[in-house]
Amino acid sequence: MWWMILVPSALAQAEPVGVPDLNAQLFRPSLDARHTLWSDDVRGGRDGWSSRVLLHYADEPLSYHYATGGSVPVLRGVAIGDVMVGWGNERVRFGVDVPVVLSAEGTAAQGEFGFGDAVAHGRVTFAAPGDEGWGSGLAVRYGAPTATTDNPLGNPGGDLEASFVFESSSVGPLHLVGNLGAGSALGVELEGYQAFQLRARGGLVCVLSERAGAALEVETRQSLADASAFSTSVDTREALLSGYLGAGATTVRAGLGTALWSRGIGSSDLRAVVGVSWGSVPPPPDTDGDGLPDPVDACRTEPEDVDGILDDDGCPDATPKVLLDVVDRSGQPVDGRISVLQGERQVGARAAGQRWELEPGAYQVVVVTDAGVRVEHDLEVLPTDTLRVVELPLEVVGSVTLAIVAGNGQPVTEARVFVEREMVGQGSPWSGELVVGERSVVVKAPGFRPTRSKVTVIQDGATNKTITLKPARATFAGDRITLADKVYFTLGAATLEPRSHSLLDEVADVLLDRPEVKELRIQGHTDTQGAASANLALSQARADAVRDYLIEAGVEPARLVAEGFGETQPLDRSNTDEAHDKNRRVEFMVGKQLR
Repeated sequence: MWWMILVPSALAQAEPVGVPDLNAQLFRPSLDARHTLWSDDVRGGRDGWSSRVLLHYADEPLSYHYATGGSVPVLRGVAIGDVMVGWGNERVRFGVDVPVVLSAEGTAAQGEFGFGDAVAHGRVTFAAPGDEGWGSGLAVRYGAPTATTDNPLGNPGGDLEASFVFESSSVGPLHLVGNLGAGSALGVELEGYQAFQLRARGGLVCVLSERAGAALEVETRQSLADASAFSTSVDTREALLSGYLGAGATTVRAGLGTALWSRGIGSSDLRAVVGVSWGSVPPPPDTDGDGLPDPVDACRTEPEDVDGILDDDGCPDATPKVLLDVVDRSGQPVDGRISVLQGERQVGARAAGQRWELEPGAYQVVVVTDAGVRVEHDLEVLPTDTLRVVELPLEVVGSVTLAIVAGNGQPVTEARVFVEREMVGQGSPWSGELVVGERSVVVKAPGFRPTRSKVTVIQDGATNKTITLKPARATFAGDRITLADKVYFTLGAATLEPRSHSLLDEVADVLLDRPEVKELRIQGHTDTQGAASANLALSQARADAVRDYLIEAGVEPARLVAEGFGETQPLDRSNTDEAHDKNRRVEFMVGKQLR
């Protein structure tokens, strides 16, 4: 922040006369860097146009400093808006930066508005950073003497800089960028001022996501002569911490910086930057040229064959191969003959266990065993079937009759019969055919518990069985589901006890039978024993455990909301074991339902 001038002691008490004709604003933002504000990077160039607007403020970038102590600010503060426009591609980039001085407080003028030195940018990329290598390029900037302010915010002959740009490959979320070169402030006539300087910028970038990240940058300018021989300090060191967040083609950026140990002309104790950039979003690459971009192309180096079969996966399609086997209920192979048909056309017929080459599509498979049993199956051949083994179960059926009754022996006529979660019939008695073997049958009826029963189906025989239903313990009551029993957990934990599984199965069945209930609120409550915060957490965990169980039982997750109330809603405020037991509960309240 200081311009150091050593003056005779006789002048030590006098203020400096005049304002130096130079540019005390060192911050020249990058035209199109993706992750940094100050440093150019190799990856920034994209096809098409880009634009960026940055507002930045520097505190006391220029002051006189007396040899006898004390200082006088020449430029107390300056706020500048940079309007930048660029165009280019992955190899070259051109653009211009027009700085607009929004406010400059200095010796020459107060609240000054005008223009700074416009800057032309150019960059050539030699190599992009790869997975293990470094990227490199060359950047040139020329600041034309276009400043219109009385304060020192422009060089009389402009400013020229050339730098080598490099960027590392990523190590996790981190990578490095850097610029190393030289520059000269042209036309500056000031005793002891070294216009030709070594200039360097660099940063450590942390990419947090595809469109968000942060960077820590350091900028330095170093005169190439012995600084102790001159009365004007041009050596600077400054750090800038910044971040960015993007959406679509727009990115918002902000940063804060400060001078480090060397404070020459242009260094600032406080530098603040905020802005936004726009740019064309480049199309994703298409390595194999098949018209499908790499992010959605499953075969990036093999073009899609466009044959009407999975033409959107990016991969050429081979003729699928399937092995058709006939098996019995225990999975053992069965001898027989297989015919494959597609519509009315027979594709072929051969013995079971043979390999077939079939185009993707739907087929009908007819199996005739050596024992004369005939079964039919539908077969879907997928383009991804390189050699899929398809086991065709040989299902033989038998006759079953179920008498479904209540505890008093009366038939339950509203009973529904399910096999493998598929309803196969209703009423009592129910008669039908099931596959031979031991079958698991589930019977459901309003007001009764779902009942599971094993039925042994005999080939060419008749099976008769009576199933007695018990009264339901979970009942829909308009605004809630009432329970005839409690939901039990392990003491002090959110682990469901097995004895509550059947009760929760009934709750799930109530919900599955009532799709008009769009939201059920599962409310967990505890007693007042223990810390209130621990009870609140326990009640939430128990409600979550019940919700998880109902989801496993087939209830849609969107219909279930778990809430924990801890000890805040007791049913009995007494301090007794009976009251504590009553207060430990799970309730099911209807949140939303269609009328």
